[in-house]
Amino acid sequence: MDSVQLTGLVLVRRDTGESDRAVTLFTKEEGKVTVTMKGARKPSSRLVAASEPLTLLRLSATKGRARRFASQTQISTSYPKIRADYVRLLVGISLCEAIDSLTPSHMPDEDFYEFLEQAIGHLESSADPWVGFMWIALRLFELCGQAPSFATCHTCGKLLNTTQIWFSPHSGGAFCPDHQNLAPQGILSNGFALIGLAALAKKDSPPPHLKERNSAIHMIDLCLREFSEKEIKSLSYAINQTL
Repeated sequence: MDSVQLTGLVLVRRDTGESDRAVTLFTKEEGKVTVTMKGARKPSSRLVAASEPLTLLRLSATKGRARRFASQTQISTSYPKIRADYVRLLVGISLCEAIDSLTPSHMPDEDFYEFLEQAIGHLESSADPWVGFMWIALRLFELCGQAPSFATCHTCGKLLNTTQIWFSPHSGGAFCPDHQNLAPQGILSNGFALIGLAALAKKDSPPPHLKERNSAIHMIDLCLREFSEKEIKSLSYAINQTL
């Protein structure tokens, strides 16, 4: 059986079989892949920790008849600073699920992999993990070619500077009053939050604070639901638990 060496970040996991886990990683070598970790649900298994989201590891992946199996895993880091902070951990798991929802499988992209490693580092060091999450999400939208307009009209490019802005991720972002009829799925949104997101997208790193932070988080959630075509359940949980 062929075996390959992979380095990757665990994004999500799901239980399979009697004691196994199907683990999805974004790897440096092959992009997003899913491998089965045999016995990873057994308390005594060395694979218990390796199968957890927010774990950077190296592993050997061996091809079976229908699946790939992981062996010889070595954890590089499990980001202890993130795991020691409950809010930061919830945000980090939400980020991993979002990345899984937005990225295709088996499309190698070393630049994107390097972005992920840097992004988790920013999440670990950000003064406010939610601001770090939003900064990373905005970069993620851009890299996936889905970045919406937040402070300018998607149709005419007019700069919007009002307390309420018509916003529709499905139709491309923000709309001025003259063109909001082009986005019937839109909602009237907090203008200060959207303008803050536009400013955040231009930052080289996450700032300590963001004006109208909570409203901005809900706007990012709205975008993720649209772009991934489903609810990011861990993000919904994190929002309900911490905002």
